[in-house]
Amino acid sequence: MKKRLLTTITLLWVMCLLGIPALADTGPKPALTITVQHPPQEPYYLDLLVQRDAPYDNLYEARGDLDKEMLELLKSQMSNGWYPALSYGNGIPLHGKLTGEPVKNGTMMHRFSYFGVPEQYRIFIVTESGKMTLSVPMQKEAFQEKVTFDYEKAQQTTFGEAEVGQKNQLMAYFIQFLTTLLPTLLLEGVVLILFRYPLRRNLRPFLAANIATQVLLTVALGTVLHQTGLIEAYLLLPLLELIIFAVEAAYYHKVLVRPAGPGKPVLYAFVANLLSFGCGFLMMNFEFGIHTMF
Repeated sequence: MKKRLLTTITLLWVMCLLGIPALADTGPKPALTITVQHPPQEPYYLDLLVQRDAPYDNLYEARGDLDKEMLELLKSQMSNGWYPALSYGNGIPLHGKLTGEPVKNGTMMHRFSYFGVPEQYRIFIVTESGKMTLSVPMQKEAFQEKVTFDYEKAQQTTFGEAEVGQKNQLMAYFIQFLTTLLPTLLLEGVVLILFRYPLRRNLRPFLAANIATQVLLTVALGTVLHQTGLIEAYLLLPLLELIIFAVEAAYYHKVLVRPAGPGKPVLYAFVANLLSFGCGFLMMNFEFGIHTMF
């Protein structure tokens, strides 16, 4: 049993080390993903308007392939103090495309990323026929934010009053809580059995400890992930796991019904948290890291 546990722990730690970004500029960057529901039935451009007059050529060579009249329409709000961040500039590099990518159910997805993603913005859509649609001013709430914009519904509002749907942050925390709690219960439950603890007699303290610590992880780690990004979360996770290990070790020492032998609750807490740390690291890297590197 000990040999298998040691092998599993070693493999997890090797996988964790391989998952750490190697270069300072390859970590996740701020991002804003806009899903356009019921998009225009004709070619259109979507840009972010910002209140900053700071030209920067984000489009590079692609500018020559774009419709000049539609680009001029994007600049139509400059007289009102709003500037198209991608096609005109935000003073800081911004990655993205004016044209979106088709996704399921006939929707279109527009993704803007890198350091030029604005904290305050408006969504501005211009079509080939000259129709313009402008959203209400928005405040970016998450490091990598996702919003929805119903273009068809926006046509029923006054110009500049179209609403944007932002992700429910409480629901995001709840989903994160479930996606970390369930694998943790499974993993640490297996370790509990391998340490020959009677599961039925220890189920209540086992569930209480893990639910409480996962609430702590969700609130602390989730806030960092959503507000500042993955690198800070990498740094915070080991500290949180150390605190959780100390709390669980003391708690398990008092309440677990265990086999004979000194020190087993502490050893169990150490092995269980080490494995759940590796699992959590990999899940965090997969969800927030691999597909948000650039």
